[in-house]
Amino acid sequence: MWQIFTIGALIFEAAETTADKVIMVANKKLDTLTTSFYRNFIYFFISLVIGITGLAGEMHFSFGWPLILAAALGVVSSIFYTILLKKVEMTGVAAVSYATPFLFLLADVFIIQAPLSFVQVLGILLLIFGGIIFVIDPLTYRLKSQYTKYIIGILLFDVFVPGFYF
Repeated sequence: MWQIFTIGALIFEAAETTADKVIMVANKKLDTLTTSFYRNFIYFFISLVIGITGLAGEMHFSFGWPLILAAALGVVSSIFYTILLKKVEMTGVAAVSYATPFLFLLADVFIIQAPLSFVQVLGILLLIFGGIIFVIDPLTYRLKSQYTKYIIGILLFDVFVPGFYF
């Protein structure tokens, strides 16, 4: 059952990213903060409707400091996502996102001491290599010019922040 959920999540995430990118490219005058606000508001509204209707169980409210910090990081992440939509190709952003599971994998191996097979290690390395291909300019073999220090900083933020949630 979880495989169906995962495939559905991947399809909907790809569709969301594609729709966001098309809207950003079509309308260059969209303000980053306004766009990020509407995205967060829509997520909040959908979550509220699901909570009120009880589709996912009983709704509870919590206002602990870790949750407030996570919400603030989520807002910053949404703003950064909007900036990335305007500045870079989404294939490059998706490629860099492969680094996050790799960091979790390192934690699994060195902290939890989970065993890994050669095939698993090879698969992970191929994912990372496949991601790097989208970020490197094929003519110069260097980072594409759109990957400035500012954009790389945002991408690093997006790599390390998910670890806070877990």
